[in-house]
Amino acid sequence: MSGKAGPQAGSGKHGHALTEGVATAFSWLTIIPVRGATTFDRVTGRRAIASIPVVGLVPGVAAAAVILLISWLVSDSGEAAIAIGAFVAGALAVVLGLALTRAMHADGLADVTDALGSYGPPEKARAVLADASAGPVAVAAVGMTHLVQVAGYAMLAVGLSQKMLPDAPLSPLLLAATTAILPAVLSRAASMTACSTRWGPFSESGFGSLVAGTQPLWSIALWWISLAGISSVIAGWAGLAACAVAVGIAVWLGRLCNRRFGGINGDVLGTVVEFTTAATAVLLGFALVLG
Repeated sequence: MSGKAGPQAGSGKHGHALTEGVATAFSWLTIIPVRGATTFDRVTGRRAIASIPVVGLVPGVAAAAVILLISWLVSDSGEAAIAIGAFVAGALAVVLGLALTRAMHADGLADVTDALGSYGPPEKARAVLADASAGPVAVAAVGMTHLVQVAGYAMLAVGLSQKMLPDAPLSPLLLAATTAILPAVLSRAASMTACSTRWGPFSESGFGSLVAGTQPLWSIALWWISLAGISSVIAGWAGLAACAVAVGIAVWLGRLCNRRFGGINGDVLGTVVEFTTAATAVLLGFALVLG
């Protein structure tokens, strides 16, 4: 989502909408070697972005697995060991997410925060956005956002450790561990929301030209209704609250960047992913600890 990709010549043919969309989304946005589309146009972009919440399972499952493993290893230890283990689990969850996605969302966050920090008109902001160098605003934004993500995942690990009693049934433990998958999935759904037809791309080249403005409201609503139901089963009221927060961040950033840049690009979508992951991880972490 760095905005460095764009429309390219290909075979001119498209495959089945569902399989092409899912495969292309995994190919574009993860390190998994999946063969995606051979034609890159707005049809490809629309299909891929409509499938992007599924891509969140890659970093999400990785985060849940490492949190579950470390929580199990330290569950019989003292409070100090649980706290240290939780921090390690949170850090590893974030590192794995960066590795599995080539850190492309972090790159987008850096570019967008630098551009927003310029306080210039759209032309100047877009010029800053295109600059590959990272200024102090970008460094601070990326560092602090990832620190919040680590804290959120660490709280999820603490909450899971608290539930690992000697006679604890397996089903509630697995359900609690599944909570750690939600931030990655909801954050990708939020980036899909930012591709609403109400905001178009600000450039005819780059990743944004393929995906911005491609998602109709009915498709976005269908995804969020489904995710709200799943999240409520997994995390109760906190799952529903996390969905609401994710939609709110997507709408806020979509409106802000559309006004400041004159449209949406891939970097904006990466920023939505990073901010939403941080916010939902903290919310769900608090809920698991307090619950």
